[in-house]
Amino acid sequence: MIEQIDITPSTGVYGTYKRLSYKPWYAVAEFVDNSTQSYYDHKEELQSQEGFKKLYININYSLDNDYLEITDTAFGMDFYDFKRALILDKPPKNNTGRNEFGMGLKTAACWFGNLWTVETTRLGENEKFKATIDVSDLQENKTSNIDYSKSFSDKNEHYTKIYITSLNQKMVKKTLSKIKEHLSSIYRNDIRNGEIDIIWNGESLTYNDPSILVEEFDDGTIVEWKKNIDFEILSSYGKKYNVNGWIGLMDPGSTSNAGFTLMRRGRVIIGGPGENYRPDEIFGKSNSFTYQRLFGEINLDNWEVTQAKDGFDWNNGLEELLIENLLRVSDDYRRKAEKYRKNESKKVTDITEEEKSDIVTETVNNITSAVFEINEEPVEYGSSGNHEVENVTILDFPEEQKQEVYSYSVDDYDLIVKWYSDNENGAWITSKEISENKIEISLNIRHAFFVPYINDTNFLKIMNKLACAMIIAERNAKKVSKNSDGSVDPSDIRTYMNKLLDKLSKK
Repeated sequence: MIEQIDITPSTGVYGTYKRLSYKPWYAVAEFVDNSTQSYYDHKEELQSQEGFKKLYININYSLDNDYLEITDTAFGMDFYDFKRALILDKPPKNNTGRNEFGMGLKTAACWFGNLWTVETTRLGENEKFKATIDVSDLQENKTSNIDYSKSFSDKNEHYTKIYITSLNQKMVKKTLSKIKEHLSSIYRNDIRNGEIDIIWNGESLTYNDPSILVEEFDDGTIVEWKKNIDFEILSSYGKKYNVNGWIGLMDPGSTSNAGFTLMRRGRVIIGGPGENYRPDEIFGKSNSFTYQRLFGEINLDNWEVTQAKDGFDWNNGLEELLIENLLRVSDDYRRKAEKYRKNESKKVTDITEEEKSDIVTETVNNITSAVFEINEEPVEYGSSGNHEVENVTILDFPEEQKQEVYSYSVDDYDLIVKWYSDNENGAWITSKEISENKIEISLNIRHAFFVPYINDTNFLKIMNKLACAMIIAERNAKKVSKNSDGSVDPSDIRTYMNKLLDKLSKK
């Protein structure tokens, strides 16, 4: 049976949603929010059904076939909810859940594509409803009614299916990978409790919690660096905002994964791979140990969020109050993060391969994050004469882990040596000419040769000088080459290196 729903007066607005500044994972999350909230609102009824094991949310995307499909086994919609899902400005009766605005399905569907269909049936009902929204038609013809069909269904059926085609958003492999990562992070609680299975193109999403630092003292005491937090913030206009959750120290540290995840009503609002909340007042610079170790999950359940649920409404100084209180409750953990050094009392021969790997990873993160500071202030080359070597510290490392970048002036050459991180198969040394006699040298600290020595600052200083000698020797040998094809005699390189290393060793 074909009937109609009046969706006046704002049919033209549907077409404007394609211009929203969604990130793809937040747009997909709108559909998942509806499905998960439907499950939690009717959990007892669903779990009482024979054969119901958990909520399944299947998300399928095909670039080649131009569609995105989301199907769930939640409670489903009756006619009232079905109609509300299609009409603008119709929030749900219960606005304390994840779908509080009642706009997510419409905005996300229009953002993804110009043609989308909703089909649903509710547990205990014997009617199935289906409607298709043609966004282009609504814009062009200002249609005030849309057709929907009603058909018979079994009372034990319960699902909602959304099928979107004529896609505005063409997602490629890298974006799809990020969507999976972010959805796993956003719905980590749902995945942890085992009641909900989110399936992306046939693959169930999983979430792996980072390891907590566990410290064993000489007296046998074992301390896990994780604690619960719970406090209230009173706004300037008298409303109380609740803050609770936990904070901890990560082991091993991670520049990309540390930081606070800000959650609301069981799902992530701010956080995810490389996007956790790290205000400078708490975490400091990216090369600090706090920045790499401190993390946690913080629930802000009664705080206002943006309509896209990708951020909080920080009006009236709320963020400043939050940071002030998080500073207070994390003080002991920040001090511990800055002082703690993994395996600092062990000799290299006592360290296992796994522990050695952790040390290397952490040190690489420290150096790598600091190297990005290099370009923020110029390096002055030594200029007080040939054979002068000037040591210029320009990186703001923690005092216990200070590393340096060197500039040298040798044989009329000015050189700067930078440490950077590529991969174990990348070149260990590269160079480029800034000008005729100015050379920038880069050393790959992640190269397999460097890994066993990466914590030895003295070794890295030696490699700096060796690299300088090699680069200059190559150039000097080329200058004196008598070969017609420009090739260099290896003995010339060795000769120049011997001379240069002798000069460098005297400073």
